[in-house]
Amino acid sequence: MGGIPSVLLPFRIEDRELIYPSPNVERIVQHVDDFFVAENLRCQRSQMLSLGGYHAIIEITVGRRDDVSVHSSVDENLPIQPGQRRLIARVDFPFQVCSTNKAIGVPWKLPSEVATMRYLKANTSIPIPNIYFYDEDSDGEVGGPWMLMEYVEGEALPYSWETMNREQKHSICQSIAEYWNQLLSLRFDALGSLCIDQSGEITVGPLSMMCSISAGAYDHPSRQKCGPFETPREWILAMAKGDFRYKTRMRMVRGSKDPIAEAKARQTQRLSRMETNVTLLSKLPLLYKDSPIHPIALCPVDFRMHNVIVSTEDPTIIVGVIDWEGTQTAPIWNIRRDSFFNLVEPKEQAEMDAVIWEKVSNLNAEWADAMASGGSLRDAALRADLSDWEPERYTWEIPDSG
Repeated sequence: MGGIPSVLLPFRIEDRELIYPSPNVERIVQHVDDFFVAENLRCQRSQMLSLGGYHAIIEITVGRRDDVSVHSSVDENLPIQPGQRRLIARVDFPFQVCSTNKAIGVPWKLPSEVATMRYLKANTSIPIPNIYFYDEDSDGEVGGPWMLMEYVEGEALPYSWETMNREQKHSICQSIAEYWNQLLSLRFDALGSLCIDQSGEITVGPLSMMCSISAGAYDHPSRQKCGPFETPREWILAMAKGDFRYKTRMRMVRGSKDPIAEAKARQTQRLSRMETNVTLLSKLPLLYKDSPIHPIALCPVDFRMHNVIVSTEDPTIIVGVIDWEGTQTAPIWNIRRDSFFNLVEPKEQAEMDAVIWEKVSNLNAEWADAMASGGSLRDAALRADLSDWEPERYTWEIPDSG
């Protein structure tokens, strides 16, 4: 099997030297061959589609074991032959810091994404790629945890968008609104992210989150402090305490008379602001009240057009929705109208987003009511998220607890 060598590719961001640890493709191929032995299939071709950032994406083609006519080396121009099947291996490894050799990402991100995709495939009509298996790479031979899933035949929506007429674009908006309605209609008993427990059941576990590329980040948040949380109050207070933030080094300003002392002073001020906000938020009456707008639904962080695959024959038909990493369970009042069309010009973006969210509001009255009446709670969540910012950045005050 001709493959991609396992190498380290160094590069720099700001003042840190970071490395991308390339996965061991040969080992992945061995796993794939073992998995498909009962179907008399073997890996015939592999191709690295992307490397860097949050993960590596490798396209793998399998075919009959007795078919020796297909060359086994990497070749992006070879067409798929009858009897062959295309798959995607997705290896999770964010940046690593040379000085500490610590990955700047949460280790439970990919397992949570696997649980999320399996849950959505079983409980919604959203076209989720089938996951063949997940491997935590306990022996370290691949280079990171990874999953093998089906390859979605089609085209990413941004590539089809410019060829579509207005009616076709509105049709896509209707489909996206239907998917959002299904996500908002799911119900959970805790705030966190989905995981697979020891019995194989999907449940709510600690919050998953995207990787950090902050120049000062050196470690991920503590899993024990990331939930799950039974109430929005617990969730907001943990957020205000900084429990969901990546651990960062003190930033020193070059040219200052005493950079270490100044950095420590800023850190002291930051912690003081956090303590003040935790105290204020803990007294917020809204977080103590039983409310009809507290139901917990599923909130993806990257459900946007670049992760939607459409049919090449009919671009109004969605054949796949990918990249569910970082998805969390959240109070419905905090699942906001984010833009889906992040890759189109502003005027059209506003028009198409409006079509989606008007449809969602009509389909899901409970969510629409939460949006209308949950402003104060969203303000509290925002203040918790920015709890270490300077007070001048806030435009509201915590109401009297009465």
